[in-house]
Amino acid sequence: MHGNRLFDAHDRPVRLIGANRSGTEYQCLTYGVFDGPSDRESIQAMLAWHINVVRIPMNEDCWLNILMGKSPYGGKVYQDGIEDYVHLLIANGITPILELHATAPGKQQATTSLQPLPDRDHSLLFWDGVAKAYRGNHAVIFDLFNEPFPDTNRDTRAAWQCWRDGTNPSTCPLGSAGLSYEAAGMQELVNEVREEGATNVIMLGGIQYAATLDHWMDYVPYDPQQQLVAAWHIYNYSWCNSSSCWLSQALPVMKSFPVITGEIGENDARADFILRAMSFLDRPGEDVPPQNYLAWVWNTDQKPYDLITDYKSGTPTSPYGLTYMQHLLSLRA
Repeated sequence: MHGNRLFDAHDRPVRLIGANRSGTEYQCLTYGVFDGPSDRESIQAMLAWHINVVRIPMNEDCWLNILMGKSPYGGKVYQDGIEDYVHLLIANGITPILELHATAPGKQQATTSLQPLPDRDHSLLFWDGVAKAYRGNHAVIFDLFNEPFPDTNRDTRAAWQCWRDGTNPSTCPLGSAGLSYEAAGMQELVNEVREEGATNVIMLGGIQYAATLDHWMDYVPYDPQQQLVAAWHIYNYSWCNSSSCWLSQALPVMKSFPVITGEIGENDARADFILRAMSFLDRPGEDVPPQNYLAWVWNTDQKPYDLITDYKSGTPTSPYGLTYMQHLLSLRA
């Protein structure tokens, strides 16, 4: 990346438009690595929609092979499954985003129950391993933590300090900001990735489930590589779900940093909201390039968010998936 734009390996501006592929954050605890197929045919269905980026949610317990009970899908099995899928996506011209989604401190198992911040018990080890595995592969983007919500999900100075610094005696004492465990801040995670020699682009979601970016630039961590991207999640029911908020909060960030809206969606199986969101992201403002976004979710079992009814054909749901597909096709018509 340079300035507020993303570039490919040939130093050409690139815009990432795609979808989330859920399953790898929970399936490994019981039944396998993926929820549904992860083969070439299923990727061809994505390409038919002109998708060029896929976000892969991950589970720190499964990667590290801890607290797995009787599941045989942790550790090397999980890591190899992710690696095979990453390479298959890249071979088909799709950028993979590896995202830490499921976390839990101590002896709690990481499930789909979200935590307000990553934990020092496991999250740093997770990124240590992922950074070692994918350093040198600049086709892979790292999304360091799914949806932060410190300080009981309030937009406060304490929330942003804890977001950046994690629990510490001076700015975020243990037990404050709704944190009952030793939490790692975004600066620690950035440091962990860079200390392993990985220079990959890094995404950092704001607070209030990554919907709030108002002080993102005030608290953005230091990155010696200057490869940090703001991650943003917006739904019809989330914070900052109006055009006035997009202009006041997101647009200023877009003027200085790339923004990847890692999740857009709506919970009514309609498409009115994503149409408004995409219209803004396609044309955010003067001197600001069209932005990057991924819909939630390329699955068949997460109603009302399913984009498709079948993995092999990529048949869209209607109107939600159909509207998204038609919009993506129109961008490259």
